[in-house]
Amino acid sequence: MGMIPKKPKMTLAVMPPMKAGPVDFVFISLMVMAVVIAIVCVLPW
Repeated sequence: MGMIPKKPKMTLAVMPPMKAGPVDFVFISLMVMAVVIAIVCVLPW
């Protein structure tokens, strides 16, 4: 886990809004998709 120091969510909070680019948007969208998939998997069907 320590081999990827720039991946934690705290990096997005530290970065100024001006630096938010397409890469950050894709990363945030992927995190949102992962959370949605996790919620769907946890829900009892």
